[in-house]
Amino acid sequence: MLAYSKVIGARSYDLENRRPDENTPVDDEGHGTHTSSTVAGISVEGASLYGLGQGTARGGVPSSRLAIYKVCYEDGCSDMDIMAAFDDAIQDGADMISLSVGGPVSDYFNDAIAIGSFHAMKKGILTSCAAGNEGPALASVGNVTPWILTDGASGMDRQFRTPLTIGNSIKTSGSLSGSSHHDFYFNFALINIYYKMINKRNFCQHLHTKSKNVPSSSAAQAWNDSVQMPDAAGYCFVETLDKNKVKGKIVLCKGGSDSDVKEMGGVKMIVASDDSLDTGFTLCNYFLDLVRLQCSNPYAVISKSKTVNVSAPFVASFSSRGPKLVSPTILKPDIVAPGIDILAAYSKLVTVTGEPIDNRVEV
Repeated sequence: MLAYSKVIGARSYDLENRRPDENTPVDDEGHGTHTSSTVAGISVEGASLYGLGQGTARGGVPSSRLAIYKVCYEDGCSDMDIMAAFDDAIQDGADMISLSVGGPVSDYFNDAIAIGSFHAMKKGILTSCAAGNEGPALASVGNVTPWILTDGASGMDRQFRTPLTIGNSIKTSGSLSGSSHHDFYFNFALINIYYKMINKRNFCQHLHTKSKNVPSSSAAQAWNDSVQMPDAAGYCFVETLDKNKVKGKIVLCKGGSDSDVKEMGGVKMIVASDDSLDTGFTLCNYFLDLVRLQCSNPYAVISKSKTVNVSAPFVASFSSRGPKLVSPTILKPDIVAPGIDILAAYSKLVTVTGEPIDNRVEV
């Protein structure tokens, strides 16, 4: 496939013939478009995420051109395809190769990226690879070969925050969830509440919606008494909750599917999680269940999100850490660069959030 201007060529690979209907360089997942524009996107004035982070967006080297080599599909990336793509990129005269892919660490002689990047290095071509998203666990870094530039993720000095008032005027704020925006694709938003132990049980959250007073409930309060699995109700499965107790409310769940809550008539969903987030700078010293139980008629006010300034730089919690298990005397990652709340291009074949129920394909 030949193109012009920014993308000057594109190839796709399926040497094992596992996906004959998908063997096209067109991006139907979105990750490749995002990372490519981060590297080489032209300057776009007035870019924003529904008004958040508004400014000029541009790639690291906007004057560069792109040759695309698609080796990954929904079920993963083939070593055979990766090595074939390296061979073609070298033959095509690429000046630099960027791979935002990776896998379990293995010895250099059995690592397709290590082998392909070694061939590129012999031709004077630098390969830049992602360190991985398995942090903050020790020795989780991938793409550790010495001749690769291994890139970790850091934060920047702005974040998207959304004020939330819970029940008895307890105020906090959290960060925008990637799957929730104030221009809804339906009248439902996923609100993720993340908490962690810091002296007291604190929590921050991911949420975003227009200012609105909405009654709230919890899975425990909405439990269907006829179901003999009260613990399962915490995950908000359709068959475990009473629709009459869910309809028109924000529902607090331990997990589960937002589509289940929507099917039962809920307007918002709060998902409790113990995942660690870098964006958890604003925490309040309240135990969530205690707040809920203190409110006889619980409700929540979710205000419009805004862009705020935070201290930076910092290493993203999800960014994979060293030391590396292969050749541990060589430090990896080599560098870190902003990897949180990045405004970048996306494929029009993919929805904004990646969710199948989201039919928005253009901002």
